[in-house]
Amino acid sequence: MDISAQVREVPVAPGPGTLNEAIKSDTTETGDRVDPENTVYVLQRGPEAYYLLEGSISNSGYPLTIKAEDGDGPRPFLQPMVVGDESARAFRPKADLTLMGLHVTNYDNLGGQPTRMIRASEDDITIIVDDCWFDRDGQSFIRVDNPGMNIQITNTVVSNIGYPTSPDNGRGIDDRGNEIDTVIIENCTFYNISSRIIRDGGGAINYCRVSNNTFMNIGQ
Repeated sequence: MDISAQVREVPVAPGPGTLNEAIKSDTTETGDRVDPENTVYVLQRGPEAYYLLEGSISNSGYPLTIKAEDGDGPRPFLQPMVVGDESARAFRPKADLTLMGLHVTNYDNLGGQPTRMIRASEDDITIIVDDCWFDRDGQSFIRVDNPGMNIQITNTVVSNIGYPTSPDNGRGIDDRGNEIDTVIIENCTFYNISSRIIRDGGGAINYCRVSNNTFMNIGQ
């Protein structure tokens, strides 16, 4: 018998901190997550779909899925917001993370530049990115802090990673010497990457598939 769970969609309106708050407050009176396994946070499309992030989007102990609403129109635009005197990178997952149909920059709203758009900081997590555009970071698109990652990037654009003043820091995926379980990059475009697509610090990649991509203006 096939059994499928009912997906629980949580719509999130554009605005400063609305996505942070929607995820943080999605709990019961006891503080437990409402339905972490089946919840999808759905963002609006269109020219007014502007989501300022009041700190990194981070999840620990539960999977997190964020997607654009169905239909046409510009992707929802996510940007770090300066709070106090600094901003934070867009994502700091400590459990599985799925992102679909988003436009994300790491260039904050006051012209600052946090680094490492997705910094993955727990063992054995899965990161799935599909139909997104990640643009502008001073160091890397994905930084790996722990071993056992499963990274799947499909139908996505990654652009403008790294600075001319520090060209070796422009990296697509930086494993920092951690072993990676899986890397899949398919049907993607990477351009203006000042160093390399994958920066290997000495950790093994158990399985890697790089297929049907366009890589343009890659420094090294």
